[in-house]
Amino acid sequence: MEYADYESAWVSLHGQAQPTGLIRIWLRLMFLITTPLIRVRPNAVTLSSGVLALALVAASPAADLYWVIAVGIFVLGLLDGIDGVLAVRRNAVTEWGGFLDSMMDRVVDVAILAMLLIAGANPIVTLIAGTLTLVHEYMRTRAASVGYRRIGKVTIAEKPTRIILGVIAFTACAIAPSQTQAFMDICAWAWLWLAFIGFTQLFALYRRELRAN
Repeated sequence: MEYADYESAWVSLHGQAQPTGLIRIWLRLMFLITTPLIRVRPNAVTLSSGVLALALVAASPAADLYWVIAVGIFVLGLLDGIDGVLAVRRNAVTEWGGFLDSMMDRVVDVAILAMLLIAGANPIVTLIAGTLTLVHEYMRTRAASVGYRRIGKVTIAEKPTRIILGVIAFTACAIAPSQTQAFMDICAWAWLWLAFIGFTQLFALYRRELRAN
């Protein structure tokens, strides 16, 4: 499969949304990365992201492993893109694969929040941020179940944002471990506010369009 064919398939799977700017750059990067991995099964990559996320949670109490955790969270972001690209390139897009991908996405979200919590983030703030994040994603699932098939709105609180927050938090703590508490609290608050904005964006969209239907 050539890149043009892959991009066409991506557009079809994402409600005819046309990739531009950074999205197109990301798609080309993922296409390049997956070329040597073309024989790997997409579902195996999806499952590996869940296993890696749980392993990082287990490592998060150790402050001397913060660099490893930061790199590991970054890898989680790559795996999230790789499995979907492999599925398209191998013509292996299935309902089971989509279901598994959604499940592992939530495992990764909760795992990153657990890492922040274990490292010292404010428990209440982290809990609220996690709740808003899960509701944010549940709205999409529920909207699809009642017939809303378009991609909807890409909010400010999508998974790449959550990955970036995790990488920044643990990188900062690795550089200045004495400020771990402050960095984790800042990250938790940033996550909460971004999740709230994302929730508001999606809720407004679905309220308008589903009521119109």
